[in-house]
Amino acid sequence: MNAFAPLLAELDAWGKAGRVAEFWWRDDDAADASPALDTMLSIREEAGVPLALAVIPMAATARLAQRLAAQPDVAVWQHGIRHCNRAEAPAKKQELTDAAPALCQELRAGAGRLGGLFGAQARPVLVPPWNRVAPPLLRYLPGLGFAGLSTFKPRASRSPVPGLLQVNTHVDVLDWPAGGAFRGAAACVRGLVEHLHTRRDRTVDAGEPTGVLTHHLVMQSDAWDFLRGLFAATRQHPSCLWTLPQFAALPPEPP
Repeated sequence: MNAFAPLLAELDAWGKAGRVAEFWWRDDDAADASPALDTMLSIREEAGVPLALAVIPMAATARLAQRLAAQPDVAVWQHGIRHCNRAEAPAKKQELTDAAPALCQELRAGAGRLGGLFGAQARPVLVPPWNRVAPPLLRYLPGLGFAGLSTFKPRASRSPVPGLLQVNTHVDVLDWPAGGAFRGAAACVRGLVEHLHTRRDRTVDAGEPTGVLTHHLVMQSDAWDFLRGLFAATRQHPSCLWTLPQFAALPPEPP
């Protein structure tokens, strides 16, 4: 049986309902050019799928900026500050743990650094490391210049605070409890179908596009093969559209 058959059947159901299912792709933890990055960009170019690349601002290199300069369909989003865990055990890992002025200033500095390196490719979107952010910090993000937020799992609200749009990912192709191994095609397809189905019956926010999450630095051939297969199976379906979430920038408040 074709591993993507359940997904194509769900897309057929969207078509019968006269609807188009939007998908999008986010990759995390970028900092430098690498063979893994080249693999990912090659797959992206072949499929013609846009990519939101979450870049660690204080680790980003000029080599990465040069490599992405010829990739107009790659948007750079801000992946925290340094991707350092500030939470104390036994709490789960988290960098954005509070709304202290010092942390806000670091976020602002990170945004400035990405803007200097990547120019117009850098977008005002925050991707918290480990997909965790202290709720009190959210209300400060628009004032720091952020227009968007992206974490994991269906969003509870389109706009968690005024001036901030949230668009999450929903299926991570890697199984982190298993050490970051590929989750398997069947499990990934089940996750995609589940989110699409709940969007279709409006159990979750029907307007949030279905997000696929990858981590290019640790992916092996089986995960890359799945991604190639996913794009090949869906990009020609009339009820599927691979897109990139758009966010309107807001002017930052003075420090």
